Amino acid sequence: MSTHISSGADEVLASAAESGPEDPLDALLKQIVGGYFVLTDGQGSVSKWSEPAELLFGRPAQEILGQSFFGTLLDPALSADAQSWKAFLENGDPPTAPGRVAVEGMHAAGHRFPIEAVFVPVKLDEGFDFSLFLEDLSFELPMNLMLLRMRQQHPV
Repeated sequence: MSTHISSGADEVLASAAESGPEDPLDALLKQIVGGYFVLTDGQGSVSKWSEPAELLFGRPAQEILGQSFFGTLLDPALSADAQSWKAFLENGDPPTAPGRVAVEGMHAAGHRFPIEAVFVPVKLDEGFDFSLFLEDLSFELPMNLMLLRMRQQHPV
């Protein structure tokens, strides 16, 4: 679920585009930092909630952490592709759909909105490192400083 949220980030992205080819890690970081990400545990409950996701869904972290991703944040009328990912998150059933799925988000105020969810399974043995990576994100920093910080702390 990636959307840019500030004009400052857009300016940094524009200047980076002018400076030449982009590093794949920088491209990934820009998508995460500029997007709305949600991390779930092995049962499909929200375990990490970004500030942009909080704004998008109108729900503070203390309200959503531990709640079902599909049961709380999405319209229950799911496509077959979304059902496949729900079964993966909640039961461990192998997904039968591509990782990019169109769904309807549910705002805390009650209105629905279209979003595209991108599911990225992380192997259990890599989950701890990935969680630490997400914990180190700091949305208060300008994009260029965030990229520098993440490259220094996570060189791999």
